[in-house]
Amino acid sequence: MPKFLIIGMVVLMSGCASSNGSSSGADPKIASNENGLICKSEKVTGSIRAVRVCRTVAETDQDEKRAKEIVRRARNESQINRNSD
Repeated sequence: MPKFLIIGMVVLMSGCASSNGSSSGADPKIASNENGLICKSEKVTGSIRAVRVCRTVAETDQDEKRAKEIVRRARNESQINRNSD
């Protein structure tokens, strides 16, 4: 019995250590095309299905700036609320 357990663990560990064959290190879910769009697969909240979303680099940068601004405002508001108590 212990032999099968050890063999099973070795098989599982070697499966986890194997690569997907891509040596570039790039995310296989992200692709760019000739129009300058960057497309990637994104999971929709509340769904197990992924949707392909394509954006330009400028749109991606703008979305990132907006997200950082929202986080910054939330942090500032939480600090203000703590100080007023």
